Parts: sequence; C-alpha cells; structure tokens
Amino acid sequence: MTDIKLMVDAARQLNQTWKMSSNGLETGNIPNDVYNALCEVDEAVTNLIDKVGEATKIITLSSIYKSI
Repeated sequence: MTDIKLMVDAARQLNQTWKMSSNGLETGNIPNDVYNALCEVDEAVTNLIDKVGEATKIITLSSIYKSI
C-alpha cells in the first residue's frame, strides 16, 4: 500500500504545482505556441492523474481479492 500512497501523493503534488504555476495565464499574455505547449502539459498532467487513479483502483481491488 506504500506504493499506492506514493503514486497518489506524487500525482497530487504534480497537479497542485501545475495549477499554481499556470494560474492566471491567459492567451493574450503569452505567445500562441507557448499557450499550446501549456495546454499539452495540462492534458498530460490530467491524463497522468487519471492513470494513477485507475492504477490505484486496480491495485486496491487486487489486494482485496487476494485477502479473500
């Protein structure tokens, strides 16, 4: 269960850091290519968090079934 906690904590910290660093950015303030890159990073962070959530569910369910 320590691995799950580490994955969840890392994803949570990454998400929090990304939100803090991208807060207040608007398309008018930055070049278009930089904004597009930021959108790609945002999508990648979101996908990573989703995958960590899915992995956490799978690991938790498998540990429950092993204990039955």
